[in-house]
Amino acid sequence: MAAVPWQFLPEESTAPHVERLDREVLLLRGSVVVAGGADAHAGFVGSSPSRTIRTVAAVLGLPGVRTCARAVYRWVSATVTACPVARLRVPYRRAPVEGSGSSSSKGSVVRRTPTCVLSDAAPPDVSDGHAVDRFVEIGSLTKVVTGTALARMAASGVVGLDDPLERWLPATPRTGITLLHLAQHTSGLPRLPPRVSRRDPYAAFDRRAVHQLLSRLDAIAARPPGRQEEYSNLGYAILGEALATAAGTTYEELVTEYVLRPLDIAEVTANPDPSRRLSATGRFGRPRRPWTMHGAILPAGGLWATPRAAADLVVRLLVERRLGDPAPSWQTAGTLRWHNGATRDASVFAGATDDGRWVLIHRLNGAPEETDQAGVTLLKRRRTAS
Repeated sequence: MAAVPWQFLPEESTAPHVERLDREVLLLRGSVVVAGGADAHAGFVGSSPSRTIRTVAAVLGLPGVRTCARAVYRWVSATVTACPVARLRVPYRRAPVEGSGSSSSKGSVVRRTPTCVLSDAAPPDVSDGHAVDRFVEIGSLTKVVTGTALARMAASGVVGLDDPLERWLPATPRTGITLLHLAQHTSGLPRLPPRVSRRDPYAAFDRRAVHQLLSRLDAIAARPPGRQEEYSNLGYAILGEALATAAGTTYEELVTEYVLRPLDIAEVTANPDPSRRLSATGRFGRPRRPWTMHGAILPAGGLWATPRAAADLVVRLLVERRLGDPAPSWQTAGTLRWHNGATRDASVFAGATDDGRWVLIHRLNGAPEETDQAGVTLLKRRRTAS
């Protein structure tokens, strides 16, 4: 189960208590989880309601946690409709079913976490049914493809990085937002489109919905552009629409022309053959239906790729630099350039350092923060060994 990301909260509220929050704190409203650390979820999901409430009460009484937990609870209460991950039903797990996966000593079913690890250090490492040649959701790693398309189109003179958004989407008021602002998450736009659903957040977010938003972007923006970084899926959806308009084609066609074909990468698409898809499975082994991501949200997180193709993206963009300097979509931390991605059931971490070390990890049914940590840990080990 996903927890509310602590980085969404005011730093002054969480900084002194992050370790304990991640390890212990679980907050409920009735039978609905509203916040909690990954270890807390793992430990308490499956408990009886009375035991869970008693445990939460004890945790909130621990020194150094109560004040921060109250701040977290207030934040979640105020933003629960805007943050789909903030409301999660507690699944009281049934007895294990033979053949449905390994189980803990307490008797609850433990879902497998299919994992694929590719790196410069070793041959591909796959486990629990993952595969290097099956299509998987790559979530926000899609933004790297979108950002690279922007950089390539700018280098070709099709667009300018500093083009105002209204040049390509005329319905937009004069907000001062440029294409580069959108790529760097400094547009001032919020993380998510308005009124996303909890079950399938982007199902109704199509091109018509995007164009209906354009005329009121000045009202939707939380702050003027260029002042502060705020990660925005909405911003990348709009960036993709602007690039498609400038290119006079669809998003998929433009990323094929400007990114995938020059990199000689074929196994990246918005609509893979169903027979080659690898999706997460539920508690009883049935494939789970993925979110609807092929609409307007596609440029922000809707692409599918085989792990080997995603690894080729990392190597050819960051290590070999076949298309020039890395796009502004990549995140940086010292000598590391990286990006991650997560959907309801899939998570990915991709990164490379300036000395040529690289890694790509994709997991199903795994916590995204654990996927990120595994990737960073592997890169650190390689640095120590070298």
